Amino acid sequence: MVTTTAPREDVRPGDPVRARYPDSDGYVERDGVRIFYEVYGEGDPTLHLLPAWAIVHSRLWKAQIAYLARHFRVVTHDPRGNGRSDRPQDPAAYSLVDSAADALAVLDATDTESAILTSMSAGTLESLYLCSNHPDRVAGAVFIGSLFPLSGEWPAWTRASLLERRPSHDGAERYNVHYIREHHREFAEWWATEVAGEPHSTMAIEYFVDWALETDGRTLAHTLGPVEAIGASSMSEVFAAGRDAFLEMARAIRCPVLVLHGELDAITPPSWGEALARETGGRYVTLADTSHTLARKPVPINLALREFAESL
Repeated sequence: MVTTTAPREDVRPGDPVRARYPDSDGYVERDGVRIFYEVYGEGDPTLHLLPAWAIVHSRLWKAQIAYLARHFRVVTHDPRGNGRSDRPQDPAAYSLVDSAADALAVLDATDTESAILTSMSAGTLESLYLCSNHPDRVAGAVFIGSLFPLSGEWPAWTRASLLERRPSHDGAERYNVHYIREHHREFAEWWATEVAGEPHSTMAIEYFVDWALETDGRTLAHTLGPVEAIGASSMSEVFAAGRDAFLEMARAIRCPVLVLHGELDAITPPSWGEALARETGGRYVTLADTSHTLARKPVPINLALREFAESL
């Protein structure tokens, strides 16, 4: 593992103004892949805001960082595949084990003994892995819009054909590796509208698309590479195959858990969050009039995170 200091790039595409800039930042390198991280604020505890899917990077947490850093120490990092982190072109480099190892390397590089892991969407699995396999590094866990598909409810995107090449793709059929590779902008625009489903979410959608366009369709499709390699026909098939592993990780968690879930979430339905809270013994909180996004109505999320961190 190699740690370096990053050159300052305070202005990033799609994010011209920041409410707060990091107090320090840098790169940690694992197996030739550089992961970019930022540190805000000081004090105890540390909240590590984990990446979600690589269609976005750490600015996903822009509505939380400035508030939380006034009260706690906050660490973020860009996922491999987007932001200022590297974009390996081997699909095998996007495994859950690698993502979790990246997060541990960032904790080490920032001298963080343990942290409250805060995950969003696909980051659920990374957090579950860390909580169950490295409990000494986890003081608590917050899951938002949890990807925990154990309720038997399958949104349309999970049932779409992943590998079938079609002359056209409409609606949820866009969740397809060929479409993602060849129509990256169109996929990002569609996915953004699904994520930010609340009225008057134009700005949130524009930010999302800008962040998505910092990577490319080929790289984003690589993040589904392990799925493509096993020939899975849909994400629901993948999730069903992983059911026992998801349960095992959730039931192994011993730290305090908070699960926040938007009642309007069309990407990860509320029943998934309820299942995660049940299996971890965590507290479940419904976010009223909220879909699968952090930015549209950040105040309830920020207050819940602060209350949870102070309770520890």
